[in-house]
This record gives sequence, C-alpha cells and structure tokens, in this order.
Amino acid sequence: MEVGRDQLVLGGAHLDLFQTARALNGLAIDRPGRYRVNNARASYTWRSGRLSVAPGLSLSDTTYDDVFVGGRRVVQRYRDRLATEGNVTTRWQLAPLRDLVLDLRAVDFSHAQREPGQPSRDATAFAVLAGIDYATDAVWRVRALAGVQHRIFADPTLRPVTGPMAEASAIWSPSGLTTVTATLSRRTEDAASSPPSPTPSPAGAWRWTTSCSATCCSQPPPTCSAPTPSSAAGTRHCSASASAPPG
Repeated sequence: MEVGRDQLVLGGAHLDLFQTARALNGLAIDRPGRYRVNNARASYTWRSGRLSVAPGLSLSDTTYDDVFVGGRRVVQRYRDRLATEGNVTTRWQLAPLRDLVLDLRAVDFSHAQREPGQPSRDATAFAVLAGIDYATDAVWRVRALAGVQHRIFADPTLRPVTGPMAEASAIWSPSGLTTVTATLSRRTEDAASSPPSPTPSPAGAWRWTTSCSATCCSQPPPTCSAPTPSSAAGTRHCSASASAPPG
C-alpha cells in the first residue's frame, strides 16, 4: 500500500514443512516429521531521497507433530514456539537498483511448553547485519549480508551464545505474481534434542534454503511490484532446506 512516497506492507503465510534425520542437530527420526509455521508481518518504509528506513514486526507460530525414533514415538511439543521479531532495515541507494543495507534485528522466542526438570528454551536474540542488495534487472536480484548474532537464554544455566551470521540470497521474479528465492545462511539455531543443549546448534552451520511463492497482489501488474513473502496479500509457499557443517 502506497502512502505518498512511503509504503505500508501487511502480509501473512502458512507453511507445511517436513524435518528429516539429516537436519543439523536434529533427531534421528525414522521418517520425515511434519511441522507448520503460521506467520504474520507488517512493515512501513519511509523514504527521503536516497535514504529509506523500514521498521517491521513479525510473528511466527511453529508447531511440531510427533515423530518416531527407533520405532518409539517422541512428542515434540517442547519445540512449539512463538517467535516475535522486530527489525529496522536502512538502505542507501548507491545507484539505481543498487543499495547498501544495514539490518538490525531482535527476536524473542517463547515456547508453549517446558519439560519438567529441564531448562527453559525461551531466549532472546539480537543481530546486526550489513551488506548490499543488487538487482541486475527487473527479474533477478542478489542480496548478501554479514554480521554478528548474540543470543541470551531465560534460564541462567544456559550460556549466552555469540557468533557470526551471514545470508546470501538469489531472487528470481519472472512475473508480478511469482517469486523464487534461494538462500544460503549461517546462523545460530536451537538443537532439536531434549534436554536443550547449553549451546544451540553451532554458529558454523550452513543452511541452504529454497522457496517459491505464487502471490495474489492487491493491484494488477504492472503497477504491482514483484512481491516477497513479507509483502504478499495472499501467498502460496513451497520450500525445502538442508544443513551441513562448515568445511
């Protein structure tokens, strides 16, 4: 939604995904286990000349189905969580379709259940990333960010974790209704094991993610810009991911 030179974005998505035994720090499950993510987000972009500032807020509710490990059912309700993320993205236009980017993020992780006698998984993470957003044309765009992430836990028995964080994305938008994104990222994540490890998954883990979306825009092309999952009025998603240690 355009507000003068500024832009207001409201979006939402429902994802049906699967975890596998090959996931980094995952459970040795007998077969893929299903989990769901419901997301809602809003952002407002303020523009002044070459400078733009976009504060945003996102809510993501994740729930996990039971899985089987060695033929035994494992209940994963301890992994169900609500992630509340606030971020401010600042851009400086170097040239048309080329921006310097500074991204400040804060995420609160609140888990629905806590296993008796085990540390709480609740945590708060902060990240500072900087990089470049480069569009070769109206169809292809590349975004690369790098910085540092710090996570603190609600339970004092779990040590804070600080490590490097990086994201590189290639975005293909063949039409105003379709966007395909491939992302390679390095960040700290929680281990799936119970009880939780004092150090979640290693900061040196690389995760490869691909996603696609078919979006219904509020305006017909060409006035509707190529959407992203965060800007979709109505979005259908598919995604896949894989993780591997560095080396």
